[in-house]
Amino acid sequence: GLGDVYKRQLKPLVIGISAMSMNLRVCYQIIQALKAKCSEAKIVIGGAHVNADRDIVAHMGLEYGFQGESEFSFAEFCEGIIRDVAVTDIPGLIVNNEGIISAQPPAIIDDIDKLPPPAYELLPLDRYRSALSGLKTISMITSRGCPYNCVFCSRTNRSHYRFLSAEKVVSQIQILVRRYGFEHIEFVDELFTLHRARTIEICNKILEQKLNFTWSLLSRADKIDDDILMVMKEAGCARINLGVETGSERVRFVDNKKINNEKYVKAVKLCRKHGIKTNGFYILGHPSE
Repeated sequence: GLGDVYKRQLKPLVIGISAMSMNLRVCYQIIQALKAKCSEAKIVIGGAHVNADRDIVAHMGLEYGFQGESEFSFAEFCEGIIRDVAVTDIPGLIVNNEGIISAQPPAIIDDIDKLPPPAYELLPLDRYRSALSGLKTISMITSRGCPYNCVFCSRTNRSHYRFLSAEKVVSQIQILVRRYGFEHIEFVDELFTLHRARTIEICNKILEQKLNFTWSLLSRADKIDDDILMVMKEAGCARINLGVETGSERVRFVDNKKINNEKYVKAVKLCRKHGIKTNGFYILGHPSE
């Protein structure tokens, strides 16, 4: 438990917590436990919920939070805490001053190729298995942002689409498959196939490197076609998740998700033709529904 970690004299100066809306209660409980066991540490909250609701920093009883893409900003914050220098003007930083929230504009990283690869060696990768398939499975994000503007999207801070180069993506896949023995990778980009040429290049590089694994992704019905599905299947694609949102074309267009029913039917038929499974994601309770 937390007490055992603390007794081992790790004594962290900064602890980061990621909050999504559905796990706020658990986050609050963890924060209370951390405050009791690690009283000297600065606890900092980030994640999807914070981007939509900065006030959660105060509600959780914390001094600091982050919004936006904070990899570099959070590192700068940690360096400031370690050196005991002021940390107020860092991009994306949210400060709670006795219930009064002030925030820097959300950080955006324009060139995500500059990000270092994840420190996989620090994770208990032997525990990363899919409850559904039993395969050794891990998720991966290769792009950020989205050019579309669906009304139900959780992204309150719209940002332009940026992606890792095919070379970077495949070198990361190589590490996961060859070094760590992963059998399946879930690409959880909001829209994996948006940049068609990059998707094909990734598939070709997977085939060239003879990387043996299966994978799944999220896409739109209007961003897959016969040719791209053929090369994706050959490279190991097993499943495509499509945001259908609703069976009502009228409601979908009200949502600004301007894809007609015919395109979904065609997309699913094409996937079946190539032996790729499909999942549909739906939302209940749209505007005007």
